[in-house]
Amino acid sequence: MKNSFLLIFVLVSFKGFAQNKDFLLNKNREIEPSLYNPENIYKVTSEVQPLTVVEKMPEFIGGQTDMMKFISNNLVYPQEAKNNKIEGSVFVKFTVAATGEKIDVHSIKKIKLGYGCEEAAIEIIKKMPNWNPGKQNGTAVAVYFILPIKFQLD
Repeated sequence: MKNSFLLIFVLVSFKGFAQNKDFLLNKNREIEPSLYNPENIYKVTSEVQPLTVVEKMPEFIGGQTDMMKFISNNLVYPQEAKNNKIEGSVFVKFTVAATGEKIDVHSIKKIKLGYGCEEAAIEIIKKMPNWNPGKQNGTAVAVYFILPIKFQLD
């Protein structure tokens, strides 16, 4: 009984994490040439959906350590949040396009910190330089990315 439950759980989990193959197709249900031609780098359009998991995930140029330095040096803690002693994390979701630019930047947490924290977190992502794009089969692709921005008073 335990083994059959575990098997069902694993199968359901794999089904939930599988990628939708329709992302390779355009409106005419034909394969987009830019998706299998490594010489073509494409931007996110309504016809091409960003991926969630790829062979090589997008990365801030310089790596995670440089990204943390960038955030700590450039994040502006909203004065209203300081005055009200607001602390916590804002989860920012964005797409790293095949060109490395960040698009569709927005917060995703249902319970907001407020007092300007969401706006400050979104602004810091937009200020970042372009990233190294994600890659699938050696081709740069658009990838969703979620980054928590922590607000903590000293």
